[in-house]
Amino acid sequence: MIVFLRNIPDDTSRLDIVGFINPALEGGFFKAKGEILSIGVLMAKDKALNLAEYHAIVNIKPDAVALRVIKKLHGQLFRGKRIVVREYVVRDWRNDRRAIPGKAGEMSTERRLTPTRRRTLRIEMKKLMPYGK
Repeated sequence: MIVFLRNIPDDTSRLDIVGFINPALEGGFFKAKGEILSIGVLMAKDKALNLAEYHAIVNIKPDAVALRVIKKLHGQLFRGKRIVVREYVVRDWRNDRRAIPGKAGEMSTERRLTPTRRRTLRIEMKKLMPYGK
């Protein structure tokens, strides 16, 4: 399962992410131990405002351990900043509510304050780094 760490500090290293996640990966008497398969850093930059957001994408196996990591780490402090930890969802046209007839009315653009959302956003994926032995 892929775990998403939202709004991490910009100078975060791979070792910082591993150090944050490792305590939640540890198994116990009745709990399985997890393993990090890969770590990636995603930068979303708004060209108009010249602001950047950094997010981490961590592939953890097995899925039960990844769910435990999300439960333990969501809302915790990471390098002095409270972050969101959740499952990463791959978007596809098949699971887009706007593409399903009848669902489009529920997501009205009239409720938005601005007509477009993050129009000038550019996303860069830093190299996905395998983690392990």
